[in-house]
Amino acid sequence: INAPHKWNNFNFRSKTEMKIAEALDRTGVLFYPNSKARLNQAELRVNKESDFLVFYKGKFGILEVDGREYHQIAADDHERDRLFKRHGIRVIERFDATRSWNKPEQVVQEFLEILSQA
Repeated sequence: INAPHKWNNFNFRSKTEMKIAEALDRTGVLFYPNSKARLNQAELRVNKESDFLVFYKGKFGILEVDGREYHQIAADDHERDRLFKRHGIRVIERFDATRSWNKPEQVVQEFLEILSQA
């Protein structure tokens, strides 16, 4: 991926994603940043990437940091989310990049609360 920011041998597209990774790390949860998946039906297979695939209390979900640079067309993001949901990932939460930058711990705690209730 084109990701100029590095933290703990992981690459990130933005410093905001790094702040979320650091906040996730402080909670001790298992997470995969920038996870690329192969999805869809046989002849229509595509690669799609999530910002963070998070495992918590036996559940897993996707946490997205939505900044202007990478999320220009909401319909594309929603279509990608539906693909993940069709493959069993029911929790996909999007958080604004400004909020994620200013309050990463709050974003992570809110995400984990939503995930634990799923």
